[in-house]
Amino acid sequence: MVLYIKEKYNLRSMKILPEINLNELLTIDRENIDLKKISDEINLPSEFRPKFRHDDLMPLLLLLKEKNPHMVLDLGTGRGNTVANICANTNACVITVNALPQQISGKKTTFTLSEDEVGKAYKKLGYSHRVTQIFENTLRIDLRYIL
Repeated sequence: MVLYIKEKYNLRSMKILPEINLNELLTIDRENIDLKKISDEINLPSEFRPKFRHDDLMPLLLLLKEKNPHMVLDLGTGRGNTVANICANTNACVITVNALPQQISGKKTTFTLSEDEVGKAYKKLGYSHRVTQIFENTLRIDLRYIL
């Protein structure tokens, strides 16, 4: 998907991504698509900060519904709500990466989760068999050996 976007919008040398209209990427009829939205353990800005009324989840699910990937890479599992939504709306297997507190190297930390807390939503909903959970700092992970 990233390669598709980079080629379509000639972004190979750009360091930032431009704003892209979702309608340019989708060919499916959005009105007739039935998407399930799981709110358990959700941790998106639009859900808990009223001034952020931007929906990050539904555009992602629409793209996944149209592209129908076999595998999805999720960086930053958190409590696993996005992974649960991906599993509920696609047949894809998900590889998801989240750092444990002792693996975090940044100067500012938004929040940390224990190994039991990471992925709580997708585990509770029975999607563990479709998910490969990796505990690692995304700055250090070499995805060539995973994908």
